[in-house]
Amino acid sequence: MAARASALRKCRAVFSLHIQDSFAYRAQGIIWIISDTVPTITLPLMWLAAFGARTTLNGFTKTELVAYYLAMAVCTNLVNAHPWEIAHDIKEGRLSIYLTRPFSYYWFIFASNLSWRLVRTVLFVPFFALILIIFRSYLVWADYNIGADFWLSLTLAHLLSYQIAWTLGLMAFYLIEVGGLYEFYYMIGGFLAGQMAPLQMLPAAVRELSQALPFAYVLWFPVQVFLGKASREALVSGLWHQVFWIAALAIGAHFLWRAGLKRYTAVGI
Repeated sequence: MAARASALRKCRAVFSLHIQDSFAYRAQGIIWIISDTVPTITLPLMWLAAFGARTTLNGFTKTELVAYYLAMAVCTNLVNAHPWEIAHDIKEGRLSIYLTRPFSYYWFIFASNLSWRLVRTVLFVPFFALILIIFRSYLVWADYNIGADFWLSLTLAHLLSYQIAWTLGLMAFYLIEVGGLYEFYYMIGGFLAGQMAPLQMLPAAVRELSQALPFAYVLWFPVQVFLGKASREALVSGLWHQVFWIAALAIGAHFLWRAGLKRYTAVGI
């Protein structure tokens, strides 16, 4: 019991520290939110213009398409992980500091990412309210799924996003520069996750590729669950895909970490 209480105190202290640090950079966070808000407004407007006289477009009504992008904006804000500090800590030698501390570096970075997600959510609320006002004529409350299935898919999506970013960060042990790798992932991954357009509107080959890789299960899948477009079979399959990719990436990251630490010590970074 004493060990568990001590571990909880350490977790609270670390999380509190990260919350304070996140609020210290709130101005930077607002700029990032604005950059994410612009596509949330422009993309639905583009697709609404593409409707013309039609009532549906690739199976989407105007209301459903707006709901998709609004749900995508919320899920993106809650799910996406950006632990860029991993690569910086490795390259600049700061990793040694964390290796001597009485808690896991993995969970330290996870707490940092989670605290920023919470702070970002608070900062995002007024911007989302503005988006709701802009698209108020298309807002119709439907039978959206906000139950346990959705929150489970959202939680697993966040873990999957973090695991992908963590694994990419560990490549700093082996590559001179990983910034380009991150940029490539966020560009290609965002497209294949349905940020630019619903996967239903993409060619079948692209859609199949996305669903064969982890990208669709980071954003597109939880959005589908929320919109009620995932059948029971598709829901179960999607959840298992999320669990599979989290486990597969965790195993791969474990070996990258162990081998990377040996390399880190050997070259004296």
